[in-house]
Amino acid sequence: MQGGPRWFPLLVVASMLASVSGGGMAAGQELASGENVCLDVCINEVMTNADGPDQGIFPQGEWVELYNSGSEGVSLEGWAIVDIGGWYHPINEQTWVGFEDLDSPFILEPGDFAVIAENEIGTLRLNNGGETIFLRDSGNITIDEIETGVASNGVSKIADSTNNGGVWVDSETPSPGYHNPGNNGGAGPIDVQISWWDGDYDVKFTRIMPGEVPGRSNDWFEISNTGDFEVDISGWNVTRMGPSGPFHSTILSLQIPPQSSVVISENPYNLFLDGGIEALDANQVLSAPPWLVNSGGSLILYEPNGTAVDSVVYGGGIAEIDGWEGPAISVPGDGSPGLILIRGLGCGDYP
Repeated sequence: MQGGPRWFPLLVVASMLASVSGGGMAAGQELASGENVCLDVCINEVMTNADGPDQGIFPQGEWVELYNSGSEGVSLEGWAIVDIGGWYHPINEQTWVGFEDLDSPFILEPGDFAVIAENEIGTLRLNNGGETIFLRDSGNITIDEIETGVASNGVSKIADSTNNGGVWVDSETPSPGYHNPGNNGGAGPIDVQISWWDGDYDVKFTRIMPGEVPGRSNDWFEISNTGDFEVDISGWNVTRMGPSGPFHSTILSLQIPPQSSVVISENPYNLFLDGGIEALDANQVLSAPPWLVNSGGSLILYEPNGTAVDSVVYGGGIAEIDGWEGPAISVPGDGSPGLILIRGLGCGDYP
């Protein structure tokens, strides 16, 4: 938010702890990955350097995403993720996220994803400095093999579309169970009905909870209209700045009444159950939701002509961005689940 910490002095810890519950995975896309051409079930995305403990319960911890690009369901019973160091991570009821929601146990249907998580098993030990990962079937035959480079904290790895078979590249917005956003972390602004900016700085980030409660996917941010007239911010961009460059999340359609706020979350249902906060679904409001890294991030609200209307930087985020002055807002450690950052004094009077 503009003006650095003087705009955002108050930190509020929210108690929204909840039990971990798995969820079904969404249908997907065609792809090729690995050192050789992989057919049917392939590795599609990996998290080798998790934001937080490597052995955490999903969505914390390391994970490997698989995708079935074939025309028939494939049984993954007895399959495993194996790394170059010999660590053997089985694909089973404990490691397959959303296993209980499968139509048939162990069957990965065509067009579906499977996220295989560490989930405190202790056998998914991916090297942050670079790793070779194998997908092996029940006969210990290698089905797919991929190589990653050095991994940044909270940044996943996906295949390089310009170099099939090469070292995998960063994805600034991890997308376990969903489409990969692109090798550069987002494709930039997309073709939507644009609403132009009126020149007033009445649209602001007012709250953000980057640290989701483990297993709930309920991290969120809030945008407020402090003016006296309704604002339409369709076609604007929420841009996350990271070490690999910007990731643009285009607002598809959003109107905010005067003196009102909207909360945007990837899982509004869990957020309401855990904290009683009503939210819009980020997967419907935005072209691709920005990944809110617990330990630090930088968000900019850009109007269509490129003016930074507001920004916020917290934790280890990059402070040298448009619309921000001073150091990042301090957060404890690597970020705390349920920690809400509030603009101003938390009483609705936003500078």
